[in-house]
Amino acid sequence: MSMYSDITPTDLRDYMKFRGWLQVTEALADGGFLFNHPESSRQIYFPVHREVPGFEEALQVAVEKLAALESVEPWLLGRHIEESRDDTVSFRVMKNSMSERSIPLAFAYSMLQGAENLLLSAAHTILKPQFFHPRLNRIEAKKFLEASRFRHTEPGSFVLKISCPLYALDEPSGNQLQLIEGENNAPFVRKAMALLNKSISSVIAAIEADTLDALVENEKRSSSPSISYNPESRIKRTLFAGHSQIFQEQPVSGY
Repeated sequence: MSMYSDITPTDLRDYMKFRGWLQVTEALADGGFLFNHPESSRQIYFPVHREVPGFEEALQVAVEKLAALESVEPWLLGRHIEESRDDTVSFRVMKNSMSERSIPLAFAYSMLQGAENLLLSAAHTILKPQFFHPRLNRIEAKKFLEASRFRHTEPGSFVLKISCPLYALDEPSGNQLQLIEGENNAPFVRKAMALLNKSISSVIAAIEADTLDALVENEKRSSSPSISYNPESRIKRTLFAGHSQIFQEQPVSGY
């Protein structure tokens, strides 16, 4: 099985369009996707259907050519394409010693619990902005959590990576990736992930500046807080889905 077996032809097609490649629609009559590079004579071709003999080899060649042009490793580009319809957040464990290649099992479990609380709190804040959430049990928030996926870890210490399909809780407006203009037009997953990234960045900045108490007080007085607190969290001092004192988050936005 190829490392690109989870990539569909339409996934690669949409990603290439997103990156500015120009599709030659005449090739569709022959059962293929053909793209021209917008600034050179380079072309990339791959079959429309998986059933075509040699499909996996053709897709692999296409991905590797594209990776070379984008100056990234093919396996990393493959992950980007797989996740192109998802919004993604990552949590990195910052370690003093990079020689260690393991972390305690209990520590890893606490990271998963913390990530779950982050996602639930983000969803609840989108549904009803308030500083205090007595319980994290709204139906939409649970659906958001159920739709989220645990991704392969990334290079660089230990990185917990979670993604969620962009339209997991909304009806997509089309098959292709589209530019989402304006926060009000964004699907629920994009709103939750964007709020998560923004709020964690605010908390980290406040911790570094030693102004965390002031940030909390401002959020308490706000009519539409972006940071929330939940007493049921198992992570210490949960702030907007809680910047944890157990591990340091480094959120990464998806496509």
